Amino acid sequence: MGKKVQKTSVKQETIKTIAPKDSIKTKLICLIAALVAVPLIIAIIVSYNSSTNKAKKDALNLLEANARIVESEFSEMVEKNTAMLESQ
Repeated sequence: MGKKVQKTSVKQETIKTIAPKDSIKTKLICLIAALVAVPLIIAIIVSYNSSTNKAKKDALNLLEANARIVESEFSEMVEKNTAMLESQ
């Protein structure tokens, strides 16, 4: 009957490449990262400041307590030494 003709069609597609800086996907990823990062950074700063302030207050209270203990022991030693010197 007839010959089968094989068609060879070559599709010429023009593929346009989008630069990463112009991509909507890249812009959305950057926006979401910024939305997550900003509150996280603020929370870290607030936490750091409150922790350091609390640590300083605790250290000062402990130092004051130690100073009172040393002061009382020192005054006892001075009183004992004075009593010993007066008794002789």
